[in-house]
Amino acid sequence: MIQYKIREEKNGAMLFDNRKGAVTVLTEEQYQAVIHNRDPEFRYLHDAEGMPLYRVFRSGSPREQLPVDCLSAPSKVYFEITRKCNLLCKHCYNRSRINFPGEIKKEILFAIIDELELYGTFEIRLTGGEPTLHPDFFEILDYLTDRDFFISLGTNGVWDDELIQRIISSDIKTVIISLDGPVEFNDRVRGKGTYAAVTRTIDQLKRKGKMNLKMNSVLCKENLHYIDEIIDLSGQLGFDGLNIAPLRTAGRAEVLHHLSPLDSSDMYSIVSRITEQRRKKKIKIQTYFDILKSPDPVNKFPSSILNNKSCAAGIEVAAVSPFGEIYGCVVSPANTMSDNNGKKLFVAGNINEGRFIDVWLDSSRWKAYRDLALNKSTECLHCDYYSVTCFGNCVVDSYMQDGTLNSPSPLCFRDMVRKK
Repeated sequence: MIQYKIREEKNGAMLFDNRKGAVTVLTEEQYQAVIHNRDPEFRYLHDAEGMPLYRVFRSGSPREQLPVDCLSAPSKVYFEITRKCNLLCKHCYNRSRINFPGEIKKEILFAIIDELELYGTFEIRLTGGEPTLHPDFFEILDYLTDRDFFISLGTNGVWDDELIQRIISSDIKTVIISLDGPVEFNDRVRGKGTYAAVTRTIDQLKRKGKMNLKMNSVLCKENLHYIDEIIDLSGQLGFDGLNIAPLRTAGRAEVLHHLSPLDSSDMYSIVSRITEQRRKKKIKIQTYFDILKSPDPVNKFPSSILNNKSCAAGIEVAAVSPFGEIYGCVVSPANTMSDNNGKKLFVAGNINEGRFIDVWLDSSRWKAYRDLALNKSTECLHCDYYSVTCFGNCVVDSYMQDGTLNSPSPLCFRDMVRKK
């Protein structure tokens, strides 16, 4: 495996540790010093004889022609390889259950993977649906491994013994598993017996595997009072990190109406509790609008490289649906089956239209994500927190609220903090 990757950008470069999954931004001066081996700070990137321990990736376009509002290639791509799923979660944003006709074949996936390797994408995340149910899952996994990608997996974790052992033996570096609280709530939302099945999988991965484990929890009004228990649970189960995501009323959540979305007061309460818990816990916790002062930044996830002004979607990361659509955010209206205005707004292209990189570098296709004049709320642009500790309104939240990209976020609790 290549230990380090360096991808040339319009200005400077990105340095990626392919074993740890860590990214360092290099200035142009640092980049030139690295490739000419004249900076002691980066001497570790060469062996004793001065030979590079890294591979350099460059765009197919001249640097001066690269867009100013995105990376030269996505650092991470989410491959939603199937909508098939073994669960029927009440809050599933894309209503995963069966594999639909027209899901892309592995040969097309391989072609995209080859292209992403050529232009220096660092990480591929396999997701779904439940990605392990794809008939060619392990063949896809082997293909990614042979091309030195950092591989992560988003899963519900309801696996049998054989699957657990095959995952443990694989080259997957990070596994993200969903749990929404203690057994009574989790099983109410995800299905009876899921808590026991998932915690059994986690125990096996923690005892026998070498990958990092992250827990993903969807919060709504019905489980926000479990926030302390969720944090404790993530630590007890041995997770390396916890991601708190607010419920979005899309997909099955929009149809069933069994769960209620959070409001700004709820979000303030959640982040307040998380901030307090960071004083006591070692686990890294990631959440929305993390604008409250935390005494220990070590207990936060590192920020996205460019997300001081916007989310990483469509700027640093991209997603590919089972039907070949290319977009920025997996929970946006882009993932719907119907051809509505929301889908058209958030989809940048399709792999059947030509090269992935051509879609990526055409910023006119990504206005919903990249055009800050279009997608940022006026309130955000004039807020003291914006671009300092907050990237402003989420365009998906704004659009789902009232059909516009730049409406104030329904989850922002800035005014409550000021009153305090």
